[in-house]
Amino acid sequence: MLITYRPEYQGAMSQRTEFDAIVLAPLSDSYIGELLGELLGVDSSVGRFVHGGSPTAWRGIPFCAEEIVRESG
Repeated sequence: MLITYRPEYQGAMSQRTEFDAIVLAPLSDSYIGELLGELLGVDSSVGRFVHGGSPTAWRGIPFCAEEIVRESG
């Protein structure tokens, strides 16, 4: 089983000692921008979203970036 959650999560699953945690560093803004560019394309109409979007919304987490793009469509 694989469970993903943000580092600030303090729920019951994060306290279990029988599980292994693999901590991944957030992607840099440039990598998130690259991912968004791949998801949205290179048209100038999406450039503001890719480069001027809200990095705090996705905070370097690819799943968040993908979900924001999917829900914005």
